[in-house]
Amino acid sequence: SDAAFFKKCGNIAAELGITWGGSWKTPDTPHFEISEGWTQPEGEEIDMEELNALKQRFDEYVNHTNMIINTMGGELEQYRNIINIMGQEIEELKRK
Repeated sequence: SDAAFFKKCGNIAAELGITWGGSWKTPDTPHFEISEGWTQPEGEEIDMEELNALKQRFDEYVNHTNMIINTMGGELEQYRNIINIMGQEIEELKRK
């Protein structure tokens, strides 16, 4: 699940000294922050294959989220148009 994925990413980030938004009072699980002076911990080797797999999964999540937002935006626009049309029809009925 997405929650498990971001929890795993958050745990990795914590081990590397990276702030994860999922640990905030108001969680923002896809949010990570690297402080200006951050450096890779000495002696730590980054598994590039695992990192690339996590990045690909993250990118897929972002793309999926954007698709949902775009779809909802289109639906919201349709509802807004329907409401405007209904409002115009109500005004016309009032005039009769």
